Amino acid sequence: MKPRKIILLAGIALLLCICIIQAVSSANDKVRIFEFSGEPDEIVLENADGTITLVKNGEEWFVGEEKYPAADSAVDDMINSLKSIKALDKVSSSGSDDALLRYELNEGKRKTVTARKEGKVLRALAVGKDATAGSQSYITIDGGKDVYLATGNLSSAFDKSVDELRSRAVLSLDKALISAVSISDSEGRSWSLARSGSGMDVNWSISGADIEVDPELAKNFLEGLGTFVSAKWHDRDEKLGGEKLVSAKITLSSPASKVISFELYKIPAASEDGNDIFWGTCSETPYTFELASYAAQKLIKNPEELAK
Repeated sequence: MKPRKIILLAGIALLLCICIIQAVSSANDKVRIFEFSGEPDEIVLENADGTITLVKNGEEWFVGEEKYPAADSAVDDMINSLKSIKALDKVSSSGSDDALLRYELNEGKRKTVTARKEGKVLRALAVGKDATAGSQSYITIDGGKDVYLATGNLSSAFDKSVDELRSRAVLSLDKALISAVSISDSEGRSWSLARSGSGMDVNWSISGADIEVDPELAKNFLEGLGTFVSAKWHDRDEKLGGEKLVSAKITLSSPASKVISFELYKIPAASEDGNDIFWGTCSETPYTFELASYAAQKLIKNPEELAK
């Protein structure tokens, strides 16, 4: 190959590299990351349907006017989404009514999210419509006029109801601290199971049944009572009807032999192909709740099922 041709090809290759570098650099120049430090103690969600406020008290988050315990995972997801927002491009800088209307950032359409710490605003985010490309949203940041195209379906991330943000936990106990349970069923039978000791020196005792307890079955049953999750919440002290199945008292070794009361009811299915509804009350919450069938079965137990 002639030297002149080699030089020409080398020049073309060099120009191509320069174009690629400039294109990548130009693309990167458009990307902007909005971040803030600190941990909020208040998050306010606003849309056309109303306002939802989440507040932190100590280490716990609460949601809504009733101050329901909030789901930690839901709050963490929102905080993480707010703390680092990746804007791919600025699509408008006019702040005009036409621009806000085009991207559904106008009043009545936008969703706004405000995160504060001790009253100071850490982030004020307005979310408009989703982009046609997929998981991208049009936003404005901290009251600015610039409209950005941001990664993530932020509209969905912050379009939450109180029920969606509310914790589903009825009971979430340290299973190692559960020392005993007493159960009375609908047939008038009462029995109790207790354990003492720790490690390899655990002793089991049972009353109300003439059986020899299987340690593994007893352990699984007792510790299974430490977790109950609501399938659906109802109003404070609401009675749904049906028949009472079980009254249970769960005793903890700490703090100071605390006793938790649990009442389980059943509303029979309305038709042959329907499902029974299980609902309950618990001394750890003032709100009535429904339970999935498998969760209710943890309390519907005959002591003979724990025999060796």
